[in-house]
Amino acid sequence: MKTIKLLSLIILFPFFFMGQAPGSGQIAPAPQATKKQPMRDWLKLHDDVTHFYAGFFICMTASEITYYYTDQPGLSCLVGIGAGFTADVCKEFIHDKMLKKGVFSYDDLFMTAWGTVIGAMVERCWIDWRERKRNVEKFTQDYKKHLLD
Repeated sequence: MKTIKLLSLIILFPFFFMGQAPGSGQIAPAPQATKKQPMRDWLKLHDDVTHFYAGFFICMTASEITYYYTDQPGLSCLVGIGAGFTADVCKEFIHDKMLKKGVFSYDDLFMTAWGTVIGAMVERCWIDWRERKRNVEKFTQDYKKHLLD
């Protein structure tokens, strides 16, 4: 139960600070469609959240697939980090900057990288939790077998 609470705090941590109005220390109000206040700030927040989760899910997916085939937790997390950073750099530098099909932003680069790192930490915790659960089940089966002998 502690692991689930910790993982949920890690995943939700960026959203505690992203919705704040600059310099006010308070949560920004819901977006209003007026001529004076465009929805630019709300769209920027949405873009940051999208980049964070893109890095998170790319890393988690690559790590899970690698762990499934190799059963090596360290290697799977490194592959996930590599996949997340590669997708991040390719999207920002190649798609946005070189091909000019989007808007290049270091903020987007940072948010995707941050999502990748958090995804690797969550994946490592998840792998350790599953291994611990598997070891407990194996120990209880061996112990019951020992008692019956």
